[in-house]
Amino acid sequence: MKIVISHPFDNVSEGLAQVISSIGEDLVIWNINQPIYDLLEQSKPDLIFSRSQHLTNTVINAIKEYKVQLVNLDEFNIEPAANLTYHNVEHNRKYATDIFYYSQNTSPEEMCYLQEIINRQYQLKIIGNKLPLSNYLGMGNVNDTVKFMKSCKIAITFDIWTLYTYAANKVFCLVGFDNELFPKFFKQDELTRLLDFYLNTSDIVSIVTLDKEVKDSYNYIISNNTFFHRVHDIFQKLGHIEQADKCLTQLKKTIKQIG
Repeated sequence: MKIVISHPFDNVSEGLAQVISSIGEDLVIWNINQPIYDLLEQSKPDLIFSRSQHLTNTVINAIKEYKVQLVNLDEFNIEPAANLTYHNVEHNRKYATDIFYYSQNTSPEEMCYLQEIINRQYQLKIIGNKLPLSNYLGMGNVNDTVKFMKSCKIAITFDIWTLYTYAANKVFCLVGFDNELFPKFFKQDELTRLLDFYLNTSDIVSIVTLDKEVKDSYNYIISNNTFFHRVHDIFQKLGHIEQADKCLTQLKKTIKQIG
């Protein structure tokens, strides 16, 4: 099956694209600046995933004319999910750090947390969207992001999608919102106390507790909260049972590889 996904990506479309590619379907990325008729004539897709903002009357009419199945992702209630495509990356000493933060849409309040971490001279590395902070290392690429993620002692996040991906990759997190996976904080002194505790503890009970939190969070994600699950559900609702089954088959293979 030839499947088109509109670009630029968001959390959902990126996860969707990576799962579709991993299950062996023919994936085409549609830059929305490309005329729809050119896309349809050149690619001859069976299915197009897009967002409402990209579905102009011209686009919709062209897709109908070519009799391609159109799926508006905004019509699906897609819950947060983890991306498992990074599971095979190992710890890398070059990227090692005590604390890692991946910058997306960082609010001024969240930036204050990061600035205080820097002021207290913790070892912090930041990549992603540009931030006016001394520990910001640059945009980085996907490979850099994953290596930092897998090589840090603690990741900090304020985003549930990122949290799920960290949990699926067995990365310990401190989380700036209410959640049931990892320790949470709502004030600067709470974050400082948690960082001091988890970075300096040598108590065997605490280490075992930390390890259990990572394993429990991983199991929670793997059970029903990966993009393989979400894409499976979408294909099933669309009546593409073969592709839905491929998602769960590939999920089982990926879990075995993660170990």
